[in-house]
Amino acid sequence: RAGVRRVGSPPARGVGRYGFDPGAHLTEASPLASLASRDALLSQWGYYWGEAGLERPLLLEKTPTNMLTARLLQSLFAPRTSFLVVTRHPLAVALAQHRITSCGGGGGGGGPPE
Repeated sequence: RAGVRRVGSPPARGVGRYGFDPGAHLTEASPLASLASRDALLSQWGYYWGEAGLERPLLLEKTPTNMLTARLLQSLFAPRTSFLVVTRHPLAVALAQHRITSCGGGGGGGGPPE
């Protein structure tokens, strides 16, 4: 991937740790707040949205890290931007993270957070 998702993607340092990386928080003040970034995202995500693209009344993308880049995304796609944030109970998240790390899955850190 290129553009905002690649540049804005935090390094894998363990499950959920990206949220503590100040570099992962992208806002409208980011150098990525440009028409070039907007076009790159539309090109990348367009594969999933189909040919209708921005003509559709609703486009969805559910990458969890987008919670940290919502202000940047809003600046790229304003004024038609809204967000629906779905949260999970902290215990459910902790159990899922434990299962991923204890099985050697894609947790990035290989163990529980320090």
